[in-house]
Amino acid sequence: MLVLLPRDTGRAPDPVLRGTEGTVLRADPATSTLDRRHPVLRWSGATEGSRYTVVVSTRDLTVLFRRSDVVANELELPPDALSGVAPGGEIVWRIEAIAPGGRQAASEAFVSRVQ
Repeated sequence: MLVLLPRDTGRAPDPVLRGTEGTVLRADPATSTLDRRHPVLRWSGATEGSRYTVVVSTRDLTVLFRRSDVVANELELPPDALSGVAPGGEIVWRIEAIAPGGRQAASEAFVSRVQ
């Protein structure tokens, strides 16, 4: 999989990204900046009852954290997941949703700044 990120534009891209099969997965706008002490990722757009896989990485796509079988549309990252990210640094995260009937949708990349 290839993930394209915008060149340094000084701001994160709009947090609306298209999944497959007509599903639109959206990051909650509040996740554009994360509190390092309580980093919570939130999203919407998948069918009720979906299960998610969440992957968090650095801008160079080094994986920092991955969790599968998430049943809520939010995930609090463990305290050490962002330990390698400098204050003001950015993380890239994406979600994959599997609906109860087996239909899958994957987001493109969301970018969040870590305080």
